Amino acid sequence: MNNQGRLINAILILIVSMTAGTFILLALEGKPFKPAAFSLSSSSEINTSLSHATVGTKNGILPDTWKSIEITYSSSIHEINKNRTTGSLNNNYHFVICDGSAESVDGQILATTTWYNQIPIQDILFASDTIRICIISPSGQYKPTPWQSNRLESLVNCLVKHCNIPLDQIRTVK
Repeated sequence: MNNQGRLINAILILIVSMTAGTFILLALEGKPFKPAAFSLSSSSEINTSLSHATVGTKNGILPDTWKSIEITYSSSIHEINKNRTTGSLNNNYHFVICDGSAESVDGQILATTTWYNQIPIQDILFASDTIRICIISPSGQYKPTPWQSNRLESLVNCLVKHCNIPLDQIRTVK
């Protein structure tokens, strides 16, 4: 009976010291946790950052402008410079989801200036009321990373909600 009390005290002291040690190490490092692709902490980060990405436009999202979403793949990682899109990525897409190559972070969502200014893509192949999302992937591969898939799903859900886009108007083009 006397040993049980000592065991409980030892376990409590161990838990408290491990928790304190963890907080001390985190404070010394000075960096926040980087969530994994499907962790519980990543879902809270997604919800806060996506509303800023989609609503963070020059004059807000124009009502009844967007009717569909198109998801495509590209290997144009060279057109991402210091967390900004350039060239055809900036002119032909509203959002770019990075794969972690070059200067990008896997799953990072970049809103282009085309989205910021609420400008439709002017191309005879695409409807002008379509939000275009590009997933960066290595040449010839049409499979997003787990983190890209997670962020794509969250971005599309957010756009569907903010722009009232029907689910049957979401398509992937390879």
